[in-house]
Amino acid sequence: MYLDAGTDFVDRPPEWGKQQIDHYTDVNYHQPSDEYDDSWNFDGMIADALLGFWTGLAIANADDMPSWVEGDEFEAARLEALAAEEE
Repeated sequence: MYLDAGTDFVDRPPEWGKQQIDHYTDVNYHQPSDEYDDSWNFDGMIADALLGFWTGLAIANADDMPSWVEGDEFEAARLEALAAEEE
C-alpha cells in the first residue's frame, strides 16, 4: 500500500488543493509565517491514517502472507528474500 498526499479535497473544485499548496509554498514555506493554523482541516489525513491502520491490522491477522502482484517490480526481490530464509 502506498499513500500520497494528493491535491483533491472533498467539497472543493478540482484545482483548489493545488492552488492552496502552491500558495502556501510560495508565501509561507520556511518563512516566519510558516506556523500551524487553527483553520487547517486534518480529516483527510485522519482518514488516510485509519486506512493504513486497518489495512495493516488485516494483513497482520491474515492466515496467509501477502504477496506481490505477479510481475511487480518488487516481486523478484521478495522471492529472493523468502528463498534465503528457507536456506
